[in-house]
Amino acid sequence: SLIRNPFFLYTSSLKLIFCCNLTKEAEIFFREREDFDAQIEGSYVTDSFLDKLKSDPERWKTVKETNPEINTGASLGYRTLTYNIFVGGIYVARLLICETQYELTNSDFFVLKTLGDFLRPFLEREDMAVNAHSVNFDKYIQKLLAGEHVDEAVLKPVLNTFGWNEKDRYFCCYIYADVENVAADLMMSTCFFLEVTCPNSAVITFRDHIVHIINLTAMNAPKDKVQKILARLYRERHLEAGCSPEFAGIQELSVRYRQAEAAYVMGSRAGFKEGYYLYEDYRLEDLLRIVTNRYSLEAICPKEICKLMEYDRANDMQLTLTLRTYLKYDRNIA
Repeated sequence: SLIRNPFFLYTSSLKLIFCCNLTKEAEIFFREREDFDAQIEGSYVTDSFLDKLKSDPERWKTVKETNPEINTGASLGYRTLTYNIFVGGIYVARLLICETQYELTNSDFFVLKTLGDFLRPFLEREDMAVNAHSVNFDKYIQKLLAGEHVDEAVLKPVLNTFGWNEKDRYFCCYIYADVENVAADLMMSTCFFLEVTCPNSAVITFRDHIVHIINLTAMNAPKDKVQKILARLYRERHLEAGCSPEFAGIQELSVRYRQAEAAYVMGSRAGFKEGYYLYEDYRLEDLLRIVTNRYSLEAICPKEICKLMEYDRANDMQLTLTLRTYLKYDRNIA
């Protein structure tokens, strides 16, 4: 074998595709460092191993690299040589060699990259499953999120394969990904967990965060009921999210996604602790934000309000505050 140490191929969701050269000596080596999880092809890494990856201070250095890179293994106890595989600019898998019985050599760099480049066409054809999504599903959803048009003729069969229809009713959530998870490239494991626990939904990484799209038609459930489940689920995973209104037709995804993002931004800035923010609660605030990005407050303020504010200043009164309070409490005199 050109590679004498154990080597592994994981998808970006940390599912083990295959491992080679995992000898008895190598297993003993891993167990002595108390970080050996049963390596079963087709299975995902355990939560304990996820915690070890998060605690690895060097992992972030290799996340975006396009060439083989060495991790000195400060937290693992052994060095690894990693090579990330990208398809269409999207990170889909990682090859790694663990330095156990033999030292890493210069030839390992060349062999690992050659093996990764050889495997890329198979991953492109999804002969090796990267996730549970149908072919081109992630690509088209990301285009929709970015506001690009996707022709119905090509989108429809992809959605149908996933059990969705373009005209179904949906809502989506913008999920904040903390720096630790982004740096350790562990977002895909969160995506996998959410999809397994929330059927008829799709979770993808988009830019530096996670987008959760829920198909209410396929779920045959009202939005308020699903929201309660999601709010609890996100809290358990220590996730913060903004939630869009319900909408009909997946082509509206870009607009609704931006509303979910706005809900998260405004809700988190307000300092509320629930971590699940509904756009409906911030609709007026968002509208004011959008308008004032174009006009000054003075330009859009009704002249009657301006007169009232001027009266307050001239007479040391607080009638503007009184009016605001009156309107805030639904014109309740009390």
